[in-house]
Amino acid sequence: MKTAKGYICESWKKTGTKALTGKGFRIAGKDTTVEENTVITMKDGGLVYIATVAGQNEGKSIPFKLLSVHNGIYQFNNPTHDYPQTVGYQLVGKDSLNAWIDGINKGAKKRIDFHYKREM
Repeated sequence: MKTAKGYICESWKKTGTKALTGKGFRIAGKDTTVEENTVITMKDGGLVYIATVAGQNEGKSIPFKLLSVHNGIYQFNNPTHDYPQTVGYQLVGKDSLNAWIDGINKGAKKRIDFHYKREM
């Protein structure tokens, strides 16, 4: 996703039979910075999105349990996390994916959308 400060990207790959691992990173000029490591896996009988964000949560991984799947929209939720409380993904085409984070941040409802297009 192109922004005024460069590109925001996610890269995912299948690991094993029950997991996907991903990286969220930013490209600005010739610099690439990994901002987040993610895993989507089965845990305790359900699907869980686990995020480890650089410089946040004292380096701890934060789990978000699958809340709903409807019309190809996957929403993961962690109501006890400071922000975001929800992470969502929707495959909108063969080469396009919409993602978002939302919840309450400092007392106000906030949502950030990410509109990704596959690059080969």
